Amino acid sequence: MHQSVITPVSIVETRGCKFVIFDAPNDANLPMYLQELTKLSVAHVVRVCDPTYGTRPLEEAGIEVHVRDLARCLSRSLRAGLAVP
Repeated sequence: MHQSVITPVSIVETRGCKFVIFDAPNDANLPMYLQELTKLSVAHVVRVCDPTYGTRPLEEAGIEVHVRDLARCLSRSLRAGLAVP
């Protein structure tokens, strides 16, 4: 079952950058997330979860979608003794 409403987003601002953190949308509720992302002037989305939505609507709205392998990123940081990104 797909959720029909979105969980409120969290906003973190640091060093002149703003990060919007949100749950993984699905194709059914992506338009609601897209509306919120557009309102917040989001230009990039970094997907760190398994794909649950198509990226075309975001790209058509001018939002670049980047895919990150979170497990690999965390593993690399921990091995290097760095803070987790």
